[in-house]
Amino acid sequence: MKDSVTRIINSVSVKFIVIGILSLLLLIPVSMIRQLVLERQTRSEEAILEVSQKWGLAQTVTGPYLNVPLKERHLNEGKEEFFRRDLYLLPDDLKIDGMVSPEEKTRGIYRVIVYQGKLQLSGSIRVDESLREQISGMEVANNTLYLCLGMTDLRGIKDLTIRVGGELFEEMPGLPTDRIAGKGIHIPLPKETLDREVIPFTIQLDLDGSQKLFFVPLGKTTDVRLSSTWADPSLTGPSSRFLRKPKPEKRDSPPIGRSIT
Repeated sequence: MKDSVTRIINSVSVKFIVIGILSLLLLIPVSMIRQLVLERQTRSEEAILEVSQKWGLAQTVTGPYLNVPLKERHLNEGKEEFFRRDLYLLPDDLKIDGMVSPEEKTRGIYRVIVYQGKLQLSGSIRVDESLREQISGMEVANNTLYLCLGMTDLRGIKDLTIRVGGELFEEMPGLPTDRIAGKGIHIPLPKETLDREVIPFTIQLDLDGSQKLFFVPLGKTTDVRLSSTWADPSLTGPSSRFLRKPKPEKRDSPPIGRSIT
């Protein structure tokens, strides 16, 4: 009898059955841990969204650029018809300098990184002779063109000062079209602005955001340089790099720069 029991216990089939039962039992804590991880991830995303909606979402700054709405005349069976055509003039050179000050917000056990950015966008838009000749054969709708600046979350704008040709202008919310950027602000400019060969601009922008800050390099030459107290930023782009300086004795972290050309 004992030999029969010993043979059964030592049989391969019984060993496989025992291993199978133990594996099934181990799946219970694994499933509980997985559910806990998923719950923490969901709550972390909810905490980030809650803080970001109150402070400012991840920001993408696009532009500035000129939107010139043109009216084209066509004859259709002897009847005159008008069609709108939008012309976009991108900067010949665009320079962005700024300071990004990060701040850590907490919601329970979750950490959310937000920032305050003080940016200066400067550059110029060139209107060459051939372009002026092309525009002269058409009618500028309402004799108005628009300097546009795309931004992801307009709630993050804290202060905005825009000068075109040295003259101060007041911004208006929204964009005339969404071909280049979906959201942003615009400034109506008189048609006579196109008479200039070079249209210089300077924009002082204070904005709040969270998690990420992107710039769309619309300029023929775009140079973005940022400094921050954040020790380990992650930079992306065609020519992103850190510009580190020797660390002073009493300084917590070195300045960080970024250049996109």
